[in-house]
Amino acid sequence: MMEQYTSLLTLGNVRSNFSISNPLMMSIQKWFLGILGFLLIPFIGEADTYRSLSALTVNVTGGIGRRPPNTDKISGLVFHAASYPTPLAGFTALSATNTAVHCYSLQDALNVGISATDATFKGLNYQVSEFFRMNPVGELWVAVYPVGTYTFVELNAVQQLAGGAIRQIGMWSPSRPYSNLAADYASLATVSTTMTGNGYHCSIVFACDCSAQASWGTATDLRAAALGNKLSFIIAQDGGGNGQALTTALTYTVPMLGAFLGSVSKAPVNQSVGNPNLFNISNGTECETVSVGGTSGGIPINTLTYATLGGLLDKGYIVARKYTPRITGSYFERTPVSVLATDTFAWMEVVRTIDKAKRITETTMTPQLNAALPTTSTGTLRADIIGFFTDLLQGALNNMKSAGEVSDIIALIDPNQNVNSTSTLVVTVKLIPTGTAQFITINIGVVSSF
Repeated sequence: MMEQYTSLLTLGNVRSNFSISNPLMMSIQKWFLGILGFLLIPFIGEADTYRSLSALTVNVTGGIGRRPPNTDKISGLVFHAASYPTPLAGFTALSATNTAVHCYSLQDALNVGISATDATFKGLNYQVSEFFRMNPVGELWVAVYPVGTYTFVELNAVQQLAGGAIRQIGMWSPSRPYSNLAADYASLATVSTTMTGNGYHCSIVFACDCSAQASWGTATDLRAAALGNKLSFIIAQDGGGNGQALTTALTYTVPMLGAFLGSVSKAPVNQSVGNPNLFNISNGTECETVSVGGTSGGIPINTLTYATLGGLLDKGYIVARKYTPRITGSYFERTPVSVLATDTFAWMEVVRTIDKAKRITETTMTPQLNAALPTTSTGTLRADIIGFFTDLLQGALNNMKSAGEVSDIIALIDPNQNVNSTSTLVVTVKLIPTGTAQFITINIGVVSSF
């Protein structure tokens, strides 16, 4: 009698018993069941006999998010001229119906005829060149308009062409003398109000012809005029490079407007362009010698006392300076705007910060207009509705905090507001700005021990 052979296969929790008396069949059976078990293990789980080899699995997920592209660099420059430039072959000319060109480099301006050899436009060429010298990756809308009635409505028109994207815009009117500044500033204030009403949150920097100024002792106090925190006036100019040569050749002031706009476009919204560590406007030749607008091609600042130059800053003028002998180079001072020095928004960087917060808030909340606002049985806003809107806005505003543009920022909603009666959702945004080290005091003493 042949010996009985019994084979036991374990697959998961299923056990199969086979009794085979033929040794050859037994071998075939064991081979077959081994192959079958190997194939079935991935589908039935871990078997008693076959186990997975040691393995490490790393799963990668996202979650940090990315900040949106920086649009703070988008700038504008409007120039008053008696004619339009002649473009290079193949490029569209600027005209009454095509007033502006969007420049990503100096070459874009050259293409439409804003050339360094054109008697009318070489000053504008200089400004565009200086803008990109200070910020090679900036964007600049350059517009040419005929000399008109100096209402400066061109500023709003250029913003419309740019889709409201311009964050800081220069208005250069070289045919307009400084003696008309009071009237011009009033017109600029009106345009600024219109632009803000249109949702165009941007700073305006004005420049005119200051070549008749023999001194600045009786300069108009632009801070006392208090015509708006979106307005600034620049009198800083190059005193020994190409800017100085152009001022002499053109017989009107060629200010550092391009260099200033380029610096601002490069700076985070909370950063003053008066920081020497970040914004040396001298390349060793251009802007190495610094002046303010005035007779004989400008008044060198080394002929002005600190009190005089500081007085111009206190009256709301953008000036440049040296820190000789402590450091080399040339630098803008902190940028004042046309409000009292005691005003919360007395400096451009504070205005740029709040403007950015406003743009983020408007972009985030506009899609929520006419959204349903369910309330509790007592008429107050439900907690989930408050959470939705605060999380939505806070998430967008937090980009400013993570970028270091504000110290902190928060969105708040009062649950007790009567939205059923008013059809108005009131959201409060509070931000703590970053400080600026305009003054640094260091106390040094000699002691016998620490």
